[in-house]
Amino acid sequence: MGSKINKGKSNNKSWKRNAIFVGRVLLATVVGIAFFLFIQHQEHLYEYPDVVIETYDEEDVEYPLTDLKDDAFFVDKYSFRSYDDGVIKSRRGIDVSEHQGEINWAMVKEAGVEFAYIRIGYRTYDQGNIKDDYYFKYNIENAKANGIDVGVYFFSQAIDVDEAKEEAKYVVKKLKSYDLDLPVAFDMEEVTGFMDRIYWMSKEEVTEVTDAFCQVIEKNGYDSIIYTNPSWTHRKLDLLKLASRKLWLANYTEHTTFPYKFDFWQYSETGRVDGINANVDLNIMFIR
Repeated sequence: MGSKINKGKSNNKSWKRNAIFVGRVLLATVVGIAFFLFIQHQEHLYEYPDVVIETYDEEDVEYPLTDLKDDAFFVDKYSFRSYDDGVIKSRRGIDVSEHQGEINWAMVKEAGVEFAYIRIGYRTYDQGNIKDDYYFKYNIENAKANGIDVGVYFFSQAIDVDEAKEEAKYVVKKLKSYDLDLPVAFDMEEVTGFMDRIYWMSKEEVTEVTDAFCQVIEKNGYDSIIYTNPSWTHRKLDLLKLASRKLWLANYTEHTTFPYKFDFWQYSETGRVDGINANVDLNIMFIR
């Protein structure tokens, strides 16, 4: 009986030593991770200087109404939708991402395309990770080389102002090697519905996130524009707080009834253009 008791005490001491060792290992791991995150945070601050986000003006401002006329639209010789009312004219364009694959930009130019919006990157709708668009560098360099004016858009799934600022700073960093002809577009959309990380955001929250992204872009010397559609505008954007922002409208119809002023109109998502082996979004830019 005595030997059994001694053996039990020995086992208890061994268990305690093991527990202490495991605890020390876990503590060292936590400290190591914390130090790594601290260093990463410092590098992040160094690479992306912070921008103070200003609050909204106290007085709301009505968003300007559309100044376009239905009877001034027509289909041009390149089979693009165009506009001319004697004052406002238009230009032909597309927007592309890695989903279009490798594009022959010389053929795109010959097909009549005058401008292109190119996806620079995106945040995933589930985990919220920021990723590069695989074809961004190829697309922007080859579009410009063929005399096509370019702008970029970022597909956002930011759920707060800090994430919106992070996305904008990512864009600014990647644009250091390039000159743009068009504004930087903020593109926030639902992907799957209630599974999206942005699905439950209120109109106020989406408006704040949208405005924060645009502020960072503008304070770094670029123009900004908001990509939207009639439903998203109605449900998620307070245009009274965004009266100074330009809009890029997505509305796949022959005649839009969208009441507010917009500078670009994505009127088709099933366009076909020589040099692109997939459907592509077709756009019209209004020159005022």
